[in-house]
Amino acid sequence: MEMSKIALAIISLVSLATVAHAQDSPQDFLNAHNAARASVGVGPMRWDNTVAAFARSYINGLRDGCRMVHSGGPYGENLAWGSPDLAGTAAVKMWVDERANYDYNSNSCVGGQCLHYTQVVWRNSVRLGCAKLFLLVVLWSLIAWLLLGSFFCWIYGVLVAFASALAGIEVQIQVDDAGIAGRQFSLGMLKLVICMALIG
Repeated sequence: MEMSKIALAIISLVSLATVAHAQDSPQDFLNAHNAARASVGVGPMRWDNTVAAFARSYINGLRDGCRMVHSGGPYGENLAWGSPDLAGTAAVKMWVDERANYDYNSNSCVGGQCLHYTQVVWRNSVRLGCAKLFLLVVLWSLIAWLLLGSFFCWIYGVLVAFASALAGIEVQIQVDDAGIAGRQFSLGMLKLVICMALIG
């Protein structure tokens, strides 16, 4: 009975992913970036499949490595995560909304909270590539999330926590390890979005 609940929850979440593709095309990402750039007199970028392939490869590694960190690679980059219906253009809007924290007089960020925005409008960025990824996650104990942080890794083959903002389906999962057996878990889904820019 419990396994059928889990299977139903997983099927439901995966079906959500199939309808959450609106505003995620290369042109959508490019238009959102270029609109922000035009608003401050910066020239447009062009889509670059090589940069997009690097972004796709890197975001897949984030899933496997369970760490949401910047690549340190050859491109400038922005990362975002949210619910499965997070559109790529909405991720770009989150970054652009940091404009409110940018001080034009000193060319600096108030409290360091506009670095995503400056990445979007960086004058020397000439090519753009973006990627997205859906993650099926298992959420465990808000208290553990508050105490231990917001991004956890696989433990005993189960992702035990990711973030508190997801509404999930409560199911009982039986696990062989006595340390986590019998605890309540929630199944949920996240979407990661990454955009990288080649500096010319």
